[in-house]
Amino acid sequence: MSLSPAAEDALSDEALAAHLFPSGGEMGARIRALDWSATQLGAIRTWPQSLRSAVNIMLGSRFPMMVHWGPELIHFYNDGYATIMQSKHPGALGQPAEPWWREMWPFLLSIFEPVLAGQTTFFENKLVLPNRRGFVEEAYFTFSHSPIYDEAGTVGGIFVTTLETTTAVLQQRRLALLQHLTAQTALSALPAEVAQHIIAALATNAADIPFALLYTHEPNAPQAQLRAWFGLPAGEPAAPATLPTAPAGPPPGAGRWPRQFNRARRCW
Repeated sequence: MSLSPAAEDALSDEALAAHLFPSGGEMGARIRALDWSATQLGAIRTWPQSLRSAVNIMLGSRFPMMVHWGPELIHFYNDGYATIMQSKHPGALGQPAEPWWREMWPFLLSIFEPVLAGQTTFFENKLVLPNRRGFVEEAYFTFSHSPIYDEAGTVGGIFVTTLETTTAVLQQRRLALLQHLTAQTALSALPAEVAQHIIAALATNAADIPFALLYTHEPNAPQAQLRAWFGLPAGEPAAPATLPTAPAGPPPGAGRWPRQFNRARRCW
């Protein structure tokens, strides 16, 4: 329930925050507890009704949501989005977006600019490269960005609704590879052709398998022969033409290949 200006003035900052944002789980509590007067937005009592309403809608949703507000695109987000933020949570709350997403800022800016001009955007299973755990990772999201209009009728902020789909995208991609691999290896019974078909199938998924070397071994032969490969030039130290099958030591530059190869042989 909205309060008159006089009623708001009679409340402390803490009491006003509790009245305006009474729920919202962890993030509701953090928004109520934060000293907003020390941020670029200023105290909650100075916020326009459009921002207050947007934050309430966000906190009331069980779907991951974020609000960016003002020229600096100050962060607000709910409990669902806190999980997506990973190590950026809770430090990003109340802070400008750019310093917290510097690793992918040009990409984000290309999305924000049309929204700030009044457009709504939608992406499905979009690849993004965030740094949420101390390293840049491959991640996929289905998300929508919508403009939030302020009291002057101009765009004051952005609503972000997001679903991370990384697990589903990777599972689908790897299942497709297995299906393709099965279909390819069924094309021929000749070992040399099977090797080529296997490598051809693996090469279709360089995102998961940047290189592959396929060796064959004849009974009692002292070495396994490289039959098919992709991603590495044959003959280089990392892609030796042969591998010893006895534990006599690795070929120059091959590292631990023989040990790994013999361990794999015991599983055949």
